[in-house]
Amino acid sequence: MNVEIREIIKEALGSMLFIDIYEINDDYDLFLIGIDSLNLVQLIFALEEKYEIVFDEDMIDVDRFKTINEIIKTISVVKERINVQNNIG
Repeated sequence: MNVEIREIIKEALGSMLFIDIYEINDDYDLFLIGIDSLNLVQLIFALEEKYEIVFDEDMIDVDRFKTINEIIKTISVVKERINVQNNIG
């Protein structure tokens, strides 16, 4: 699943930033290559729609979206929270 998430993130960033994101290391600071707050909001909405998740306010933190690997970790945390909530409710 992480490979799929990685590809979706890279495709979204590539179209937003008009760069070949596949040449960017997954730990590279995305803000240094030109992502801005509007791009970040667009990416968050795209990920929420694709994975049918919602990022809680405490998850919307620049550091959680600074690198591709951090975004993947953040999505995993959100999906885990959803799984826990579904098992409780």
